Amino acid sequence: MFTDDDKIPIPTDRLSLDAATLQQAVYFVASTMARTGGAPEDYVDPAKQVLLELYKLGAVGRSNLFRWVPRRSISDAEMKRIIAEAGLESVYIFANAEGRHKVGKARDVAVRRRNLATGAAGGLRIVAEYKCPNFKAREVEKAAHSRLSTDKLTGEWFACDEATARAAVTEATAELYGQAIADTSAATASRRSL
Repeated sequence: MFTDDDKIPIPTDRLSLDAATLQQAVYFVASTMARTGGAPEDYVDPAKQVLLELYKLGAVGRSNLFRWVPRRSISDAEMKRIIAEAGLESVYIFANAEGRHKVGKARDVAVRRRNLATGAAGGLRIVAEYKCPNFKAREVEKAAHSRLSTDKLTGEWFACDEATARAAVTEATAELYGQAIADTSAATASRRSL
């Protein structure tokens, strides 16, 4: 039987998380193991389960999740199924060197920034990231774009200040979820720079 004294091996050296998020994920895995009566070796890889829970909480990005989960412990198809079940995408705000802001959506904001930064003179900076569960990132993005329509340039770019862009996304999340979703870009600060 799993007890509070048992240790769950988590690669914490590769994670930069706040204690509450990590504790929440560990608690979920530990309580599931206790409920099922399975010891860590009889259940599934506890470290993998903790990482999957952290992904669902929005504390670990998709590209990092694939790196941390041992390849032989779970297939790519199973990983993609779990990610799809979590339904977690992010609405992001990027800023370029000219002070223009891009509001878009992505499963992994750091990867999206890296892909866009290659064609941007002066690079791009992650201003904010809002984790949107239940596949609602597209709806949040669309609502934020309509709030910023008077500042629209081309595509998803807007000539507005950072506070205006943040307010548009925050209001959109409050409208769709019943409460505003907090900016999680500070939790992903390690993924900001190229």
